[in-house]
This record gives sequence, structure tokens and C-alpha cells, in this order.
Amino acid sequence: MYVGLDLGGAISGNSIVSVLRDTTRKPHLVRMDPLGHVDDAGHTDPLSSFEPSDTVLAIDAPLTTPICLAQSDHCESGIDCRVEVCARLWRYNVSRRRGGRTGLPFLERTCELELRSGRWQTYGITPKSTMRLGQIMAYGIHLKRRLVKAGFRAERIIEVYPGASWKIVEGSTVGKILTDARRDRPKALRYLGESLRKWIEADLESLMKYDLDGLDSAMCALTAYWHAHGETERVGDEDGWIVVPRAPRLSGASPSRRLDNRESRAS
Repeated sequence: MYVGLDLGGAISGNSIVSVLRDTTRKPHLVRMDPLGHVDDAGHTDPLSSFEPSDTVLAIDAPLTTPICLAQSDHCESGIDCRVEVCARLWRYNVSRRRGGRTGLPFLERTCELELRSGRWQTYGITPKSTMRLGQIMAYGIHLKRRLVKAGFRAERIIEVYPGASWKIVEGSTVGKILTDARRDRPKALRYLGESLRKWIEADLESLMKYDLDGLDSAMCALTAYWHAHGETERVGDEDGWIVVPRAPRLSGASPSRRLDNRESRAS
């Protein structure tokens, strides 16, 4: 089972779970409360019904804090910091259109810096810094702890970024479409839905049921599937990892890369 979770906090109130299985290529999308509460319709937390040993869970939220915050007793706020990752981040050269800057280990993590620079610049990936997602980060970390306590394997709960997955799969030009999709523009939402249909068999209406939140959750689930089948790579360091589709990915839906019920279940 491959589960994608587009995690919303108390402000957005919109957390969408998407479930893919080896036995079916049609994702099931459902709304959930990130704290596991029963919603107004009486629906309980859908994550509680999953079998931990059979589930790979991909969450669109930071699952770790910037290492500078966790190592505050040793932080010297500079390139000579005794915390090795912090020192590297202070020296990290981040390329930007408005000029370069160094990393800021109290605001962001290595994974976010790397996705903005180096070979990833080809894809135009622009993740927000961890602390700009502070509330979502808090929900994500709390949720992971709760799931591990419930028996889920920590290594099978991965952090993903659907914006990166879209751009690696579709190319940097999809960036404008993602921007339009955030504004709920139907044409952009349909484009992303059709993009998913290259890899999974699902009707467009069900994919678009929750607009971009639902589409992102389905991309998270698809990234979980690729991860379970060895078609992803990790970006980051000990301060946190983001899992993305292996680059460069194939353009188009090769039958061997589609979610196929003939493929073996990941161990």
C-alpha cells in the first residue's frame, strides 16, 4: 500500500490522503484531520485502518526541524560552528536570480538548499524554507511520531515535495501550471490530473475532487510507489531528507514504470 498525504494545518484545514495499492491502479482520496480527530461527518482517521507492515507513507511536510534549532547549546552562528552540518550550511552557496547567498541553518535544511541549486536548478524547484512551513512542520513531526508509536516503520515514512516530483516528471515548464493550479484554475488542474493518468489509471473527476490538495496527495502516493520500487533518490543530509523521483525520469509513461498490479510488493 502506498499512501500520500498532503498535510494541511489548522489554517487551511485541508489534509487529503491518497491511497494506491498493488492490486489496483485507481487511487482512493479522502479528507482527514491531521490530529486524527473525527470530522463533522463522523469519519475517523483513515490512517488508523492501514496495516503498518504493508504501508509506505509519503508526507508533504517537513519531518525534521532545522538542525541549528535542535543544537542550540552548541551553535556559534557562523561558518566555524562546531555543529558540522550548521557550518556547511553557513558556507553553502545558494544560487538565486537576485544573487547568491549562504545557507541559514536556523531557517532551512540542506535538502531545501540542494533542491534550489546545483543540478536541480534545471527543474526550477523552489521549496520554501522549513520555518516558513512551521505549522505544517509541527503537524508532520507530530504525525510521524504518532504513526511510529502505532507500529509504522520510521524508514517507510518519507518526506516528499510534490512540486519537485511534478517538475522532475514533467519538466520545469510545469511550474507555471502549478502556479495556476494554486489559484484553482480548471485548465491547470486538468493538466495535472492528466499528468497523473500517465502513471496510474484513474478517472479525472476523482483525481480533481479536492483540487490541488488532492492532486498533490496522489502525486505523493505515486512518489511513495516509486520509492518502494527503487526509482527515487534522497536529497539532503542528517538534518533531513526529501525523497524525489530519480532524475532524469523518463518523459512519458513507459508501461514498465506505470503502477502495475503485476509488479511485486515491496518488502
